Amino acid sequence: MTRGLYSEEFEKDACGIGFIANIKNVPSHQIVADALKMLHKMEHRGGVAADDKTGDGAGVHIQIPHNYFQQLAKQEGIELPAKGAYGVGMVFFPMLNTQLFESILNAVLRQLDLEAFWIRWVPTRGEEIGDFAKSNEPYVRQYFIKSTDAISGRELQRKLYLFRKITEYKAKGLDYAKEFYMSSCSIHSIIYKGELRTWQLDEYYPDLKDERLVSAFAIIHSRFSTNTLPEWRLAQPFRYIAHNGEINTIKGNINKMRSREALFSSTHFTKEEINQLLPICNAEFSDSANLDMAVELLIMGGREIERVMAMLIPPAWRENITLSKELRAFYDYHATFLEPWDGPAAVCFTDGNKVGACIDRNGLRPTRYSITKDDRIVFASETGIVEIEPSQVLKRGKLKPGQMILVDLVENTFEEDESIKTRLSQEFDYQKWNHELITHESELARDTTLNFKLETDELLKEQLTFGYSKEDLKYILKPMTTTGSEPIGSMGNDAALAVFAKRNAHLSNYFRQLFAQVSNPAIDPIREKAVMSLAVYLGQSNNLLEDNDPTSRKILLDQPVVKPALLASIKELSGEHYRTVELSATYSPEKTNLKESIKELSKQAADLVRGGVNILVLSNRPKTGELSIPSLLVTGAVHHYLIDQGIRARVSLVIEGGDVIETHHFATLIAYGASAVCPYLAFETLNSISEPDQVKEAIDQYIKAIGYGLRKILSKMGISTLQSYESAQIFEILGLSDEIVKLCFKGTPSRISGK
Repeated sequence: MTRGLYSEEFEKDACGIGFIANIKNVPSHQIVADALKMLHKMEHRGGVAADDKTGDGAGVHIQIPHNYFQQLAKQEGIELPAKGAYGVGMVFFPMLNTQLFESILNAVLRQLDLEAFWIRWVPTRGEEIGDFAKSNEPYVRQYFIKSTDAISGRELQRKLYLFRKITEYKAKGLDYAKEFYMSSCSIHSIIYKGELRTWQLDEYYPDLKDERLVSAFAIIHSRFSTNTLPEWRLAQPFRYIAHNGEINTIKGNINKMRSREALFSSTHFTKEEINQLLPICNAEFSDSANLDMAVELLIMGGREIERVMAMLIPPAWRENITLSKELRAFYDYHATFLEPWDGPAAVCFTDGNKVGACIDRNGLRPTRYSITKDDRIVFASETGIVEIEPSQVLKRGKLKPGQMILVDLVENTFEEDESIKTRLSQEFDYQKWNHELITHESELARDTTLNFKLETDELLKEQLTFGYSKEDLKYILKPMTTTGSEPIGSMGNDAALAVFAKRNAHLSNYFRQLFAQVSNPAIDPIREKAVMSLAVYLGQSNNLLEDNDPTSRKILLDQPVVKPALLASIKELSGEHYRTVELSATYSPEKTNLKESIKELSKQAADLVRGGVNILVLSNRPKTGELSIPSLLVTGAVHHYLIDQGIRARVSLVIEGGDVIETHHFATLIAYGASAVCPYLAFETLNSISEPDQVKEAIDQYIKAIGYGLRKILSKMGISTLQSYESAQIFEILGLSDEIVKLCFKGTPSRISGK
């Protein structure tokens, strides 16, 4: 049971990021020193606690300084292996219960045939850190790890990934587990970070001031969390990224990642190893940390980091008519894999061999860079952060919306967005793959005539059943058919909250849409329509760890409102690649109750999915002697039950609802798992209130109005694509009982319940 109105789900942050790199991969201490100066100048970007000494977090990500560690190891009689033949784990241990976590870590090392041949206590100076930071200050140690099987390179990196994930899983739930954390565990790079202010980082870690510590790149991050309590583990950079911004769709991204885990298979990991990696994401961590976890998974699956970033944070490509066929095919293909991790974002990234940066499709986190004549690049979230003599500047630039830059330290090259994206688009024949794997809705054979089934008396009966009113017809549906947009009313809403309404309110009225706040600007859905997309996909999700999976076929819908004729075609699918079954969301009150019927329906859905169904139509059309279940209730329940069963990614949910009328109804259904919606009773009603020769136009205008309304809702939260909004649950519930929330809307904030 929750107490009070605080909820960690509403925590946000905004930060300063940047990197310096030598394009020719020449390491120096000057790179590190300049990066720290850059970090110090971002003090205004960092949050500070009331004690004036505890920061929200600061950190730096550098190459493993092999020669420096080699000298230190020799002093202790230890000889380091060659570069790439060992990795370094930067580990935070809690000051209490330390031995338990040491034993867990050592047990996992033995399990994976790894050996920690040197454990170095990292020198730290905590005299100047704040009381809050000191209260949970960890011991910091570096574990130098090699394989007893003499493996190296990517194979060793994957084993270190497995080592870290298993260790995290075994430590979870123990006392002080939050203070046990590996900030990095890599054969290429290492991260120094903490719950510090920017100027404290190199004071706290004397290593960073030692001129023997050199690197060819350094990524820095200054964290400002607007309403979170800082933690050592939440400081950035993370293992692959440093992120400034917010992932507005994070809940949906995590849910979808969890649902896809059952489909994972890879040539790089055994099935047993994959099971040990799960879960990939962790809702206890920040949105940035979970983005980092997704990046790490896709890289470990064999993809290059620039391709991974283009998958997760793509530009606005659907409405861009200037894209080449190859590049459009590249984005179209990857859209079937992953929804965008959407929201304002500027990201620095590295896999140890490459370092780069990208920004979101709206360009809401502007960044600039300079390239000098001595082969250095300076990139930051603001200009002038590093002093560079104008005569030394070879080029200055900034990232435009959706763009990326990349430095390849192995090939000694700097690459800009057009070159990167062209190269990626030509890596495989994506056009051929798309032709085989994607079916557009226009390719589905169907009768385009509008066949309406309800006579006047039947229509009235169903309208009353689903709570239609004269106001719905006069002030909502009719204006939509004439203007193609939502009806305009006065600002504000003085109607009683749904929980206090005298007349039974529509279930969706208990849901309050969250909106952009703090440093997260909304999008203009009219002027910025080009960056938005309502396209959705039906069918089984792809295996994220392999390309061109022949079992993962998709039907592409241009928008989520499905006409009856298209729904009929979808219901008839029963071939090799698509199989649809309809489930009736009704129940007999004489035989069962609402709760049990929802549970039974969820079990039926799971059985069908296990039997090979990959499109499930949930219909609450009334049946004689039975009551219809609210479409939102059944959608949320089935969605979460399938997630819990580990099979959600195998199926898409299509809703045929009599209680779906206005935009908010569509938004809640999509946010809780629906991919497409057929508001059959709204269509029947439009037929009854329109002139016979204007019915088709009225329905088209209604669909247009719903599309505009959905874009407006997405825009308020700073989300650009409906695919990202799907399952994102960006709502707060007010007045529903905890029992209903737990069964149907798990994970949605509900600070004041009803009964």
